[in-house]
Amino acid sequence: SGNRAISVDETKTIYSGPACLLADREGFKETHDASDDSDCAVLIMEGDVLPDNTVCEALADRCRVIPSHLGIVVAPTASLAGVVQIAGRSVEATLQKLDILGIDPTMIRSAVGRCPAASPGGDALQALGRVNDVLVRGSQVWLAADGPGSIELLSMLPEIIASTSRDYDRPFLEILAEAGQFFQIDKSYFGPAEISIVNLENGSSAHIGKRDESRLATLVKL
Repeated sequence: SGNRAISVDETKTIYSGPACLLADREGFKETHDASDDSDCAVLIMEGDVLPDNTVCEALADRCRVIPSHLGIVVAPTASLAGVVQIAGRSVEATLQKLDILGIDPTMIRSAVGRCPAASPGGDALQALGRVNDVLVRGSQVWLAADGPGSIELLSMLPEIIASTSRDYDRPFLEILAEAGQFFQIDKSYFGPAEISIVNLENGSSAHIGKRDESRLATLVKL
């Protein structure tokens, strides 16, 4: 269900995870006929400030679970854990892109993604730029689709990959500075560098995009 923002000690923290569907402030479950009635919630926060008890209790209430059933992982963006968990969002970013394009993401029966982890270290802002530059230039996603609209989905692949965004060639921090804050960035900017889709109804498949190896070499130092 994509990234969200929450006030933690008067700062904005990016967070994701299955708890987002439980909280469901944007009505995803209703519009996509999805459901999640788990009595436990897991949330991953991107930041260097631990949420206090008041914030944790508010999150638990939003997810309709008792506080002891809410698990929160906090990782600074520039940490090793931070860059790894953001690289792990390749499938999430792709499904969010489908939703933005008006494609029902619930037709996806299986999804696999991989993405290099950006180099950790440095300050949080520079790290935020690196991880997002890597995500749009290095993520590869494989999807298996079924159901109404799955055949038409194959023809829409060019709109899903990140390179079709008008801002693709610009560094992420430049885009962020122009937008003012992360959540003001055009969501269509995010997407995989490369995507393959198999239609389970008739076995047809399609592939488009490629990783930007030259740019990745400057962002991922081995």
